[in-house]
Amino acid sequence: MGMYTGLRAKVLVKEEYSKAIEELHDNTSNMFGWDNVTSPLPNLKEWKDYFRCGFIPFGNPYYLPDEWTLIGDKNSYYDKDSRMWEFSCSLKDYESEIDFFVNNVLFLIVDSMIYCESMYEEDS
Repeated sequence: MGMYTGLRAKVLVKEEYSKAIEELHDNTSNMFGWDNVTSPLPNLKEWKDYFRCGFIPFGNPYYLPDEWTLIGDKNSYYDKDSRMWEFSCSLKDYESEIDFFVNNVLFLIVDSMIYCESMYEEDS
């Protein structure tokens, strides 16, 4: 059946990728928002090929500590004025989606990182 792996991050997005992250959050009906992104974003086409790509950043943080849950009913927030992006999610990481996203998308689009961490559901 498989276990969940959580991913959470709080980052400052580079100005040139701000529009793409805004588009991601505009309407999350398709692939949890990645189909909305038309502005340049590194490795977007490859990222969208992953079956579970939509779970980052919009998957519910199942089986994770309470402090991983963001306030409100959303798991991902983007403030376009400050370019601060914070999310908390989980998914069954069968295809190493987390590794691909962090190394080939997230790390390329941020000016600074406040935190970025993952946790397997059985970890304490």
